[in-house]
Amino acid sequence: MRFRNVLTLVAVSIAGALIFVHLFSAVSASLGGVDLLLKLELYTRGLTSVVIPPLGVVNARTHSVPVRISIVVREINLDYVRFFLDNAVQNRAELMELFKSDLIKDFRQLALKVILIGMLGGVVSGAVMRYDRRRIAVCALIGLMTSVSLMGAVFTTYNTSAFKNPEYSGNLKAAPWIISLAHNGLSKLNELNHYMSIMSDNISTVFSRMDALNLMDDEDVVKVLHVSDIHNNPAAYNFLERITKNFDVDLIIDTGDITDFGTPFEELITENLSKMPVEYLFIAGNHDSPGIIDSLRKMPGVTVLDGEIAEVKGIEVVGWADPSSKGNEINTAGDREILELNLSIRQWLARTSVSPDIIAVHNPKATNSLAGAVPIILNGHTHRSSIIEEKGTFIINAGSTGAAGIRGLQSESDIPYSAALLYLKKPAGTGNARLIAVDVIKVSNLKKGFQVERMFFIGEEQKFE
Repeated sequence: MRFRNVLTLVAVSIAGALIFVHLFSAVSASLGGVDLLLKLELYTRGLTSVVIPPLGVVNARTHSVPVRISIVVREINLDYVRFFLDNAVQNRAELMELFKSDLIKDFRQLALKVILIGMLGGVVSGAVMRYDRRRIAVCALIGLMTSVSLMGAVFTTYNTSAFKNPEYSGNLKAAPWIISLAHNGLSKLNELNHYMSIMSDNISTVFSRMDALNLMDDEDVVKVLHVSDIHNNPAAYNFLERITKNFDVDLIIDTGDITDFGTPFEELITENLSKMPVEYLFIAGNHDSPGIIDSLRKMPGVTVLDGEIAEVKGIEVVGWADPSSKGNEINTAGDREILELNLSIRQWLARTSVSPDIIAVHNPKATNSLAGAVPIILNGHTHRSSIIEEKGTFIINAGSTGAAGIRGLQSESDIPYSAALLYLKKPAGTGNARLIAVDVIKVSNLKKGFQVERMFFIGEEQKFE
C-alpha cells in the first residue's frame, strides 16, 4: 500500500469517526426526576453545556479538547423531584450517593456509545471509499482508536471546578443569584420565617384595637387582599396566609410575577397557594410563563383571569395578563404591546354591559388614562406600593409581597414584604362597590419590624359607566 493511500485511509477513517460521533452520539438519561439527553459534538472549544429550554444555556470551559458535551433537559418529573426534596434533609448522604452513581452510569453510557459510533463511522467511511474487507477492518480499528483517544482526552483534562465561573445565555443571564442563594439568601429566609408569625400577630393586635371603632364590622364589607410580585419567595406565602386568616379576608387578587423564570421547578413553590383558605384570582405578569399559568389554572381555589370577569362576594373583578406572559422569554413588554393591551381594555369596557368594580393588571402602564372608568385599578411590577386617586378611581399598587424574591433577600437595600388590604362595601341596590378604607401592610426584609397604615376614603358614592 502506497504512503499516499495509507494517509488517505487514515484521514477518511478519522473523518468518518468524528462525523458519526458528532451526529449520532446522543443518549437518553434520567437524573433525580429529570429526563436528559446527553451528547458529544465537535466544537471550537472544550465546553460542557447545560441546555434548559426555553430559558437558555449554562456553559463551562471544562476540558481542552475541542468538543462540547451537551446536557439537554427534556422533561421534569415533579412528583419525583418533590419526593427528592422531601427526603433531602433526612437521607441526604444516601440520596447524593444515588445521584452521583446515576450520573457516573449515564456518562459511561455516553462514552461507550461514542466509542462504538466512532468505530462504525470508520466502517462506513471505508465502505463509501469502496475498500476491500481488510481495509474496512483497518478503518474500523482507526475509527475505534479515534473515539477512544477523544474520550480519553476529554476525561483526563476535565475540570469540574470550571462550573464555579460559568457563562450564561438567554434568560439565564439573570440566574447567578440562584447559585449565590445558598450562601446568604436562605439564611435570611429562615430568619424571616422565624419571626414572621410574631409580626403578623402584632399586626392583628394593632388592627383589632383600630376596629374597636366598629367601622369595619359591617357584614356588607368585603375584604380584598391585593398581593403582587412574589417572585418565588416562600416566606411570602406565610405572610399572606397569616394576613388572610387574621383579618378574615374574603378574596385575594394577585397581579402577577409569582415566579422568576416560569420553570417547572417553580411550580413546586406555587403549590403553596393550595393552603389559601379563600378564592385566589391571578393575573399573569411578565415573569410568568405559559407553563406556570397552565399549572395555576388546574389548581383548586385559583382562578386565572385574562380578559375574563370573576365575581366573588358580589365584587366583580376583570383582569388582563401581561403581554410578555404569552411566551417563554422573560422580558418587560414593549411600549407597543402595552399600548395594544390598553386599547383592548378600552374596547372591552366600551362593548360590555358589565361595570366591574376592579380592573387588575400587572404593568401600571396598561391602564394609563383609564382613571374614571372603574372604581379601582390594581397593579404591580414596580415593587413600590402606592395609592393614587384620580378622577374618582383609586389606583393601588401592592408593591412586592415577596420582597422582590430571593434577590431582595440578598439586596443591601430594604425591600419590604408588602400587601394592601381593601375594604369594599356593596350598595344595597345596583351600582359599584365603594372603597371605604385600605390597610397598607409592610414587613421589613432586614429589620425586625413592621409598618401598618390605614387610610379611610369616606365620600359620596360615585357611579361608573
